[in-house]
Amino acid sequence: MAVAVRVVPLLLVLLVSALLVSPTPALAQAEPEWAERQTEYLRLRFRQADAAEVDWYAAFVQDAYLYVADVFGHAARPGIVVTFYGDQAAYSTVNPFAGEQGVLAHASPSTREVGIALWRLRQQSEALRRDAVRHELTHVVIGELSDQKLTIGFHEGLAQYVEQDPDQRGKLAQALRRAANAGQLLSFADLNRQRPFLARAGVAYPQSYAVAHFLVERFGFGHLVRMVRFARDEPDLDLVVQRAFGRSQSELEADWRGWLPSFLDGGWARNDLDLWTMAEPRRLLAEGKYAEAREPLERAERLLADLAREEKLEQARAYLRQSSAGLEAIELGRRGAAALERYDYDAAEELLGRADALWAVVGDDSQRQGVGPTLGQARQGMEAVQRLEQARVALDGWRISEASDAAHEAGAVLFELGDAGRVEQVNAVLADVRGLQTRIGAFAIGGGAIGVGGLVTAWQVGRRPRQTTEAHAYRPPAPLGARERDWSL
Repeated sequence: MAVAVRVVPLLLVLLVSALLVSPTPALAQAEPEWAERQTEYLRLRFRQADAAEVDWYAAFVQDAYLYVADVFGHAARPGIVVTFYGDQAAYSTVNPFAGEQGVLAHASPSTREVGIALWRLRQQSEALRRDAVRHELTHVVIGELSDQKLTIGFHEGLAQYVEQDPDQRGKLAQALRRAANAGQLLSFADLNRQRPFLARAGVAYPQSYAVAHFLVERFGFGHLVRMVRFARDEPDLDLVVQRAFGRSQSELEADWRGWLPSFLDGGWARNDLDLWTMAEPRRLLAEGKYAEAREPLERAERLLADLAREEKLEQARAYLRQSSAGLEAIELGRRGAAALERYDYDAAEELLGRADALWAVVGDDSQRQGVGPTLGQARQGMEAVQRLEQARVALDGWRISEASDAAHEAGAVLFELGDAGRVEQVNAVLADVRGLQTRIGAFAIGGGAIGVGGLVTAWQVGRRPRQTTEAHAYRPPAPLGARERDWSL
């Protein structure tokens, strides 16, 4: 039977698919000393002494299977057996490689069986233990999708691509860099032949991961999923590759070697399946980091579009719209604040009002609260300018008290906003108010020495701007805030 073995050469978590052994009584029969736990899709087998440790795996192993099945668009079905081996002696009955220190687990995709070297995984990180289970279940799923016909290189590359531990990716990149510098890379043909792959496993594992990574970046993960399915129908790998990517193996290999430096220089840290749940970009959105969220969301959109996952694709696009709205709101807020600094209240109110509306749609209350005071100032400025104009109109109509009230109200706001230019306009209106008050008072005292028409003419003449000389330059009146309103008509 075909068995995949989880190993760790050079501190790398790897999995080798090989024709190893036939089913053994330990795996094929239910012995009295084996306890079992049944989930909807999996049967967990373990020694009673290991029950407490198996509890930790039981909490996520079914979720791991459902995740892998979902990623590959494969209908989950019950019947997978996961056996946990507490020591090397028990594990040796099913895996002749059990004595190798790097062997952590194995899978038999054709029989839907997975074996876990419990005592070795105990020494590994939590992330690696989870990946060990996820990796083996991936082999079961893609084995079924390909009718057990997918070659070893693609089998291993895909199983590693589903892993999620970033530290492990870094180790894979380090190992591959050493192999590349030493001229030890395998050809694509050897990478997909079992004997050369196993003979040079320390290079073959990281290289197979890098090949899968390249194909995802260049063509999309959906193309790899389709390639797995094509393996059922095509007689050889060349036809599978040509059908999936429109390129021959030799052409893909040349492209991959040209791409490899970018992978080794940091590209290894990216993995599109990290975006499957969109947890990271959703976190960035929640923190108001709309620009940072955009790139991973665009990658998620491409991933889900390539896989034709319409429901998840719409979620990604909704988050992208949220990111775009947030970025637009930030830009509108910036422009609105700049308009307010120029005391262009109409423009500021329009821009900041649009930003406020967008923040309401985005649902970012903190950003909206930040826009609120500035928007309030813009609206106060608009109202103050309107009151200043009302003061002028009232003054022209000789409604002295109304003009004075409107001017003082406008001036108080404009002074607080620091709008010195319009404060001077307010002061000019108030000066005209005082001038008209004086003339009206003089007319009343003089008993009508001049006619009303003459008074109007004289007042209008008095409002005309006066020419100033350099020696007697015009000095602006004291700021409005320093004046006293101690008169009445």
